[in-house]
Amino acid sequence: MRAYILSPTTHWSRTSSVGDGVGLYIHNDYVWKQRDDLVFDGPDFECIFVELTDPSVIIGCIGLYRKPYTDIKTFNISLDKLLTIINIEKKIGYILGDFNINILKSDVHVDTCSFVDCLFSNMFLPIVTCPLTLLRRQPR
Repeated sequence: MRAYILSPTTHWSRTSSVGDGVGLYIHNDYVWKQRDDLVFDGPDFECIFVELTDPSVIIGCIGLYRKPYTDIKTFNISLDKLLTIINIEKKIGYILGDFNINILKSDVHVDTCSFVDCLFSNMFLPIVTCPLTLLRRQPR
């Protein structure tokens, strides 16, 4: 992708396990900086935070990955702290990533409900509202 950059500092964020880590492709037209105080690499999830500067506004972008089968309660606590910082700084923010949480089960699964509540209470709304996993059709 010629018009985009993947910063080496964001690409190599993972230190606690195998793989490259999370990253964000940023269009060359944007002035941006990584907020190292909001970068996290832990046993349950990892994230980076980048501020894109437009002439009139600063937009915060979170690249986030929650590892499957890890504790959602711990993730929710850490996510709430991160989103609270963004709200205190009054930034427009976007969360981009893979939570490995089925938000369609928020009415029957307590931790999933807490995750959705965390998003809503910090003024974030899910844009993707249907499952992205495609299941193979079974023969009839």
